[in-house]
Amino acid sequence: MRKSFCFLLLIVSIFSSDSHAQTVKGQVTRKILQDDSIVVRLKRSRDSLEAADIRERDNMNRRAFLRMAKEQEEHRKKEKRRAYIRIGIGIVLLIVLVLGWNRRGKKTATP
Repeated sequence: MRKSFCFLLLIVSIFSSDSHAQTVKGQVTRKILQDDSIVVRLKRSRDSLEAADIRERDNMNRRAFLRMAKEQEEHRKKEKRRAYIRIGIGIVLLIVLVLGWNRRGKKTATP
C-alpha cells in the first residue's frame, strides 16, 4: 500500500513539474486548478486507502478475538470434562472404600 502511494506521488510530481514553467496567466490559473484537483484526488485516495487499511486491521482484530474466544471456550469444555472425570473417579473410589469397610466389618463380626 505504501509503495502504491509513493508511486502515485512520484507520478503527480512528474506531471506537475511543468506547471512551474512560465506561461500565460490563464494557463497558470488552469494549471493551479488542475493541481488543486490533483491534490484533492490524492487526499481522497489517501483517505480511502487509510480507511481500507483501518477496516482490514479491524477485521483482523475481530477474527483474532473470535478465534481466541473459541479457543478459550474449548479449553473450558475440556477442563469441565476433566473435572467431571475426576469427580467420577473420586466417587468410584469412595464407593470402593465404603464397600471395603463394610466387608471388613462383617468379617470381624462373624468368627
